[in-house]
Amino acid sequence: MQPYGDLIRQNTISQFDFQVYLFAKQSSLLFLQQLPVEVARRGFAFVQSMCKQLQANEKALRPNFAETWMFTVCTRLVQRCDDCIASGGLMMDDTMAGYRGSLLFMARRQLDKLGIRLGLLPSVFPFVSTGPQTSAIEQLEALLAKDGSEAADDDGGVSSSTSMVTKKKKSTNSIFIPVLLLLLLDAGSL
Repeated sequence: MQPYGDLIRQNTISQFDFQVYLFAKQSSLLFLQQLPVEVARRGFAFVQSMCKQLQANEKALRPNFAETWMFTVCTRLVQRCDDCIASGGLMMDDTMAGYRGSLLFMARRQLDKLGIRLGLLPSVFPFVSTGPQTSAIEQLEALLAKDGSEAADDDGGVSSSTSMVTKKKKSTNSIFIPVLLLLLLDAGSL
């Protein structure tokens, strides 16, 4: 978690981080008032707005940052709203179910994009492969083996994990492995 208070006091906070901070504070207050539907409504609009900003600045971001961020925010919003409903003894109405479904659909779309980019899904919906069939676990193992073989140094040996991770490799290996596992779990392959 970022020290947003310190960043604000030092006047070094980015516009992106400031918007995230404001939304987090609004959400906290709404959860205290037992208003998960309002959090979901505002959260859906927030994610859509931030998505446009992230896409406009995509070249300055790490690869796949926008998709990973959107997936994480959408699923976290749904989880927090579900927790609030369960702990407060509230009922899920049609409005909440609609926002919940929209957030989960948005999260699923991000997983689809990541799966296509990483070669785990065919590039055309409905994701039916005409090539040789391999399980998702085999695809993940092949991807991990490929990343490991690319990490070999110029002498033919394998570099240590700290020296082989460049900015690009770090974002590929450390961020996407959890997302890949979620993708595999969603597909029911594990």
